[in-house]
Amino acid sequence: MEKNEVLLKVSNTLSWLEEMGASISVSVWDVDGEYMIDQHVSHYFPDFAALGLEEEMEGDLYYSGDISIEQMISTLEFLGFTVERFDGTDY
Repeated sequence: MEKNEVLLKVSNTLSWLEEMGASISVSVWDVDGEYMIDQHVSHYFPDFAALGLEEEMEGDLYYSGDISIEQMISTLEFLGFTVERFDGTDY
C-alpha cells in the first residue's frame, strides 16, 4: 500500500473522539473515498507513529496531542498524503 493509493479523512468532530480521550481522527480510505480500508495500516505508513497517531482499529487512527486539525492536515499533506477534512459525527 502506497501513499498515492489512499485518501486520509481527518476529523475532530466524530462522536467517539471524546470517549477515547482523542482530539483528531485519521481514517484511511481508498483513493476515491468510497470505502474505508479494512486492514491495519500503521505498518505501511511509519509516518503515522512519528506523528503520534495510534491505530484504534483497521483503517482508523486517533491523535491525543496538542496540534490542531489544521496542523495535522498540513503535515500529512507535506508527507505526501491526499487529505480531506471530514466534519460529520459518523462515517
